[in-house]
Amino acid sequence: MSPVNILRALLTASRQVLIIQIPLIVILLFVKYLKDEGGKKKLIVIFIFLFAILSVLPFLLDVYDNSTLKTRNELDIKEDGRMLLAKDAFNVGVEYFPFGVGPGNYLVHSYNKHFSHNTYLELFANEGVIGLFIYLLLILGYVKIQWKRYQKHKDKIFLAFFVFGIFFILDGLFYSFYEHLWLISFFIIVASHSETYYQQKIRIYLNC
Repeated sequence: MSPVNILRALLTASRQVLIIQIPLIVILLFVKYLKDEGGKKKLIVIFIFLFAILSVLPFLLDVYDNSTLKTRNELDIKEDGRMLLAKDAFNVGVEYFPFGVGPGNYLVHSYNKHFSHNTYLELFANEGVIGLFIYLLLILGYVKIQWKRYQKHKDKIFLAFFVFGIFFILDGLFYSFYEHLWLISFFIIVASHSETYYQQKIRIYLNC
């Protein structure tokens, strides 16, 4: 998936894919297949991975030079559309502090009638500081629980859940999950999977 995502990011000018999705896939693959392996096997896989990247690098650079992503990256950050939306959402949240403009109503107040591409600022503008605090409490609580379970059981499945949580938090800086409940559902599914796995593990432990 990583090579496909790199090409897709270049063709669609998606910095989000390059910054979030590809590192997430690579780290999860490492946790699943290499974390418990010896240093020699890790070095071999890393060498193969680097060789593969260097082999296709000229092609990727050629695609990048003729892509929308390059044009977008050459813009001043102050002129970037997402940065303008982020500033606008923050200003709306401050103007209607502390409760925001109400669920889903930032679209009415935004300067171009568009969501902000930032989960946290979108929440701040719509639900105010209280809604933002509750959301942060939930996702940070999830991450904390996964890390504690990994530390206690040394089960790499909990490490994978932890990594997902970290990247989900980071991804919220680049896109607004608030406006797309099917994206929030990914978090709910993973959190439910984690809890189910943990309960099964506890039952097995108690029966031993």
